[in-house]
Amino acid sequence: MSRPVRKVIGAVLITLNFLTLANIAWARMDYATKMPTVPDPSSGRVQAVYASHGRVYVTPEEARKLYRANNVATLFAFLALIGVYIAVGVRKVERRS
Repeated sequence: MSRPVRKVIGAVLITLNFLTLANIAWARMDYATKMPTVPDPSSGRVQAVYASHGRVYVTPEEARKLYRANNVATLFAFLALIGVYIAVGVRKVERRS
């Protein structure tokens, strides 16, 4: 694989990582500012989640959205590490051979 292709792949994976990290940060701050801090059975917000250093109560669907965002952010953090290896690490291994 040529060096420019490796750099593009690495840059794309790292960019996706930063986008997903920005998404999870936004979601947590949004939940922390808009969701109640005590259970609210009338609106269905009875499931506790942690968002921005505090516990808030959300509906089960809102909790799934936050957990899904966390899982996607974790996946793309791993992919970003692979992207760094592809962009930088493979080049070093090829020089030694």
